[in-house]
Formats: sequence, structure tokens, C-alpha cells
Amino acid sequence: MGEGLVINKGTPFKLGNAYSRSAAREWQPHASTANKSQIRPVILTQTSKTSTIKFYIPNMKKIIFALVILAICIVYAQVAKGSGRKISADEAHKMIGELKDFILLDVRTEKEFKEKRIEGAILIPDFEIKNRAVKELNDKNQVILVYCRSGRRSASAAAELVRMGYMNVYDFGGILDWKYETVVE
Repeated sequence: MGEGLVINKGTPFKLGNAYSRSAAREWQPHASTANKSQIRPVILTQTSKTSTIKFYIPNMKKIIFALVILAICIVYAQVAKGSGRKISADEAHKMIGELKDFILLDVRTEKEFKEKRIEGAILIPDFEIKNRAVKELNDKNQVILVYCRSGRRSASAAAELVRMGYMNVYDFGGILDWKYETVVE
């Protein structure tokens, strides 16, 4: 049974034009719309002032099953979105050339950063993302291109940034795959 609905006796109640009240004070489907697959009101209690009506919804198991499947799809989409978008080093290089406003984020250690990095990158090690991102990455809508050495740390850092509410996070893996110019100290 569906949810109950209380109606004052003087209040007109219509469910489309499919139902009317008979002399016996029960809801009856019109002859033209009588169908067992329709949602039907069932009077549970009546007093002099109110009637409590619950709606019988046929095929409720099918409806619940469909809603569960829909919920699973929504959760899956959020989880997939939650890891940031994975792109190639070539796509990242193209974005760097085309975009004017972006952050190039290196999530390796300071030692690795000093040895070799992509020009213009800022360093926030992956283990410091939670603490430093809010202070150093102010605009949550700004494009953030994330990389590390091989791709493992950049994937976890990108996922954390997305969980923190950053909307345009792109993980392009590791500097090992970067075949373009780098800075060496």
C-alpha cells in the first residue's frame, strides 16, 4: 500500500477523471477507465469529518526494482566522476598550450620536484593535498592538471581534490610519460 492521505469530507478530491464517489461512499473507477493496472485509492477509515485514503499501487515490486537500479547508476556515476578525468600526457600538453588559466600540479616529493619537473608546475605532495589544497588552490572551478612520477599518486591526489569539491581536475599520469620539455635543477 502507498502513503495515506487525509481528506476533509467537504473537499472535492479528483485523481484525474478516473474516480468518482458512489452513493455507498466508496471510490469506484469509472466504467471507461476500469483497469487493474491503475493506481487505486482504498478507503481505510472514515469519520464524520475525514476519510483516510491509501493508494494501492500495482506492480510496486517493479517500481522499487527500477528505483534501486536508478540509485545504483547514480552512485556509480558519482564514483566515476569522483576520481577526476584521466587524460594522456599529449592531451595535457595540448591543454597547456590552449588554456590561459590553469594550475599544473606536481604531487611528488620535493626532492623529485627539484630533480625534474614540468615548467610552471607548483608542488603539493600527495600526502599534503588535504591540508594545503584549500589554502593554495583557491578557485574550485579552475582547471587543475595533476601529475606525479608514474601515475599512482596523481590518481589518488586527483580523486581527493574531486572529493574536496574541485570541479575541473585532470590526471595525466606520470612525468615518465611526458615527452615534452622539462626543467632540471
